[in-house]
Amino acid sequence: MRTQRLVLSILLGALSGSVASAGGFEFPEHGARAMGRGGAWTVGVDDLTALALNPAGLLRLDGTHLYLSDNLMWHDFAFTRAPSGMDLTTQLTEFGGNAAKNVAPTYPGDPLETIRPKNKLFPLGAMLGLGSDFGLKNWHFALGVYGPNAFGKVELPQLGGQRYMLTSMDMLLLYYSLSFAYGEKEKWAIGATFQIADMPKSEFGLVVHGIPSGGVVPYYSTFDLLSTLDLKFHSAFSMIWGGWWRPIPQFEIGASARLVPVFMKPKGKVKLASVEGITLVGNKDAEPVLENGDAEIALSIPMDARLGARYRHLAPDGHEVFDLELNFVYEAWSAIKAFDVKLTGKAGVKTPNAQDPSSPFYPVPITDLTNISLDKRWRDTYSVRLGGTWNAVPNWFSWSLGGLFESGAIPPQYTNLDFLSWDRFGVGTGFRFTHWGVDLSIAYMFIHQLTREVAEEDGKVFQQRPFATCPKYCDGLTGVPANAGKFESQVHQLQISLQLHFDEWVKKKPVDAAPVK
Repeated sequence: MRTQRLVLSILLGALSGSVASAGGFEFPEHGARAMGRGGAWTVGVDDLTALALNPAGLLRLDGTHLYLSDNLMWHDFAFTRAPSGMDLTTQLTEFGGNAAKNVAPTYPGDPLETIRPKNKLFPLGAMLGLGSDFGLKNWHFALGVYGPNAFGKVELPQLGGQRYMLTSMDMLLLYYSLSFAYGEKEKWAIGATFQIADMPKSEFGLVVHGIPSGGVVPYYSTFDLLSTLDLKFHSAFSMIWGGWWRPIPQFEIGASARLVPVFMKPKGKVKLASVEGITLVGNKDAEPVLENGDAEIALSIPMDARLGARYRHLAPDGHEVFDLELNFVYEAWSAIKAFDVKLTGKAGVKTPNAQDPSSPFYPVPITDLTNISLDKRWRDTYSVRLGGTWNAVPNWFSWSLGGLFESGAIPPQYTNLDFLSWDRFGVGTGFRFTHWGVDLSIAYMFIHQLTREVAEEDGKVFQQRPFATCPKYCDGLTGVPANAGKFESQVHQLQISLQLHFDEWVKKKPVDAAPVK
């Protein structure tokens, strides 16, 4: 049973990271036009980011277009482990007759030192789209592929104070999209995006505490193991609906929603290894053993909705001087109550046999794995965004500015580094240059998440203890909190978008882009 608890705890901890990240908690927003407006780009969207934001916006485009966009994200987050109030004198234990050393004097790193990611820059936040009206007056169609606007790779020290929450993450999630829009260009439009979600890669690592007997060890143990979980999934269907309406030339309203959640069942393998700098159970030849260690989990990206209103200030000749848009965004993350994990395979721990070197000794016998369930209690999120664009030189140059507030999905006591979603403020600005079929946009956004401090008595992200579970072996404690400490997070984003209007190039001579309507 000890082996069962070991691998189940390893999976439980790793899956908490993988599901949260795969859930698509993104930073606003797709495309430089949207980012420069503080994410307020639901009603007036007029580029191929409409695939994701509001497919009805495709009808604002004339002719055939190719869209390319990439976001350079610099995520500087930090965690400072709080000193434990637990009795560190209880950190002596025995296994196989060998006493583990006391933690504090021998720890090969400082568990209270502030940790930051080794790689703060994530350079791949891309979108590719191709759209055309095929000469039709009231229709527009588009194809595209893009991923969540999120930080997809994290590397943290294995000996840092965050080690029981997360040590590494590397994931890729893609949406293959087909969209259409129908309506009257100057009055209204509706549209839909049909999507296939693909997760070709998702790897997550963390440290679990394999202490085999009683005692509280909040920082470090020679029984620690590094676990890595590799999950993949293909072909999950989803759909986004959208629409906008212009009752008078100066005013528009619009909405979009993910009507079909993304349901996925990723499957993967588990890997176990010693933590760098620590000799597992005091024996350099000790190693965990897995036989067909497979995992499967049911997860979803839930429904969301966007609602917006847009004011257009028009010049006497009818061109748009500037606009101002207000958006409200809702995401139904409270639908995620828990993660249920299906496990198959067997596991054990192997060490050399001093009496018979040819026959390994299994201090933990090979045991079948059983299913587990992890309680999460996520919350719905709400975002208010306000932004606009000034067409400083009509048909040539415009400047955008905007800001937002967004509530967090993680309750304070469940704060974790694998899922950085708590209350945040953001401000963005950007420029757009348009000439002869080339539309170039550059935007910057800064997002600050409010600092969180979790007290040890409030923490609900517990250290995984497969051999000596709490409360039986923890002096009545329900668990040993791993997230006690201070969490800080801020994000810098630089996005560049390029949209090519092919119809402009086939004209007899170069002309300016179409007037802003």
